[in-house]
Amino acid sequence: MTNSTLIKDYASAQFKGFYERVLSLTKLNHKLTKGELRELFTSELLSNYLTSQFDIGTGIVVDAYGNQSHQMDIIITDNRILPPIIKNSGLGVFPYESVLAVIEVKSSLTKKSIEDTEEKFKHFDSVMNKSKRLKSDISVLKGIIGFTGNRISELKNGHDKSWLSKNINHIQAICHVQKYSWIIWKKNNTWMFCDKDDTTLEETKRFTAWVLDNVRSKSNNRLKLVSQGYIPWLSSYIRNEKNVI
Repeated sequence: MTNSTLIKDYASAQFKGFYERVLSLTKLNHKLTKGELRELFTSELLSNYLTSQFDIGTGIVVDAYGNQSHQMDIIITDNRILPPIIKNSGLGVFPYESVLAVIEVKSSLTKKSIEDTEEKFKHFDSVMNKSKRLKSDISVLKGIIGFTGNRISELKNGHDKSWLSKNINHIQAICHVQKYSWIIWKKNNTWMFCDKDDTTLEETKRFTAWVLDNVRSKSNNRLKLVSQGYIPWLSSYIRNEKNVI
């Protein structure tokens, strides 16, 4: 193993354990329970690398005007901005201003599941961007992770980005555990490939680290907006007057 350290070896063990837990659900017949457990295991993995200011749940995202997203498998928020308006056992309603990332979790990563998720995130961006009071630089990270299925022909070649460039505009990170990951780099707006590593699950580490490193960056930018002066964030959600101050 190259470039090995105590923390890297421990992380590899965590990621392999996570993958084995997901695969252990294969014989579970109840699809809804199986899906909920996959989401729970993924949330637990992400939680290992997030500090206490962040929260993870599942549910819908709303804005102060009443716009609502579809249900999202994993929602990462910054509680310093606004806490979930409603939340019980991880399921909740999350104000858009505090949402930093949304992730879809799929048992089998297929071309159709990616295309369906692209449409879901397109709807998310369309609905949430209707909120005129929000600053233009409020944006949300969006990714998809899956565990089984054959390599998708359009994605298995790390040198061919044409399908992603043509069809994917709202997903920014794709991970097929123990197969590959694709990340879009903002610097040159191009998709970057990472092949599988059966020993360290590097493709999954890369997906996770990219999401969470960018969550921290977005959190800092979001807090700058809050600190620019008084904004009635909470008032806009809970008060019934049309013009709140």
